[in-house]
Amino acid sequence: MSQDRTRSWYEVGKEQGIRAGRLGGEVQRNARDFADEDDNTAWIDGVLEGVMSEGARIAAITSVQDLMPGSKGGFIQVIVVERRSVARS
Repeated sequence: MSQDRTRSWYEVGKEQGIRAGRLGGEVQRNARDFADEDDNTAWIDGVLEGVMSEGARIAAITSVQDLMPGSKGGFIQVIVVERRSVARS
């Protein structure tokens, strides 16, 4: 594991988390994208940091099998994000 590679997965996750935190929705990544568990953990940490920085929350985490023809196969990690509701006056 390289520190640079781990840091970059953290940054990728944080950017995705910020975007999902602002808009709501979900963040996905194929488990085969990661060289090892440290990369996967760095990505999840980044997503969490990005979501929290926008005042949003993680509503659910799941994995689904990638069955699309021509895809990488394996599992897709899905993090569902609920954005903060803003009170209207």
